[in-house]
Amino acid sequence: MLLGEGAANAVGLLRRLGAERVDHPGGSLSAHLQRVQEALAEWGARPALQLAGLSRVSVLC
Repeated sequence: MLLGEGAANAVGLLRRLGAERVDHPGGSLSAHLQRVQEALAEWGARPALQLAGLSRVSVLC
């Protein structure tokens, strides 16, 4: 379900920033963002929007 290299880069950045260690309802922040991306994909969102959903927190770090 991931979006290729862009998604791999976003997930790598989230790991480097420690998103897997940040608690979030239902698990970690990283897991939440991946669920957001998956939901957007299921709703038929274009790849750029899915990637934005996956990486939206990076701008806050």
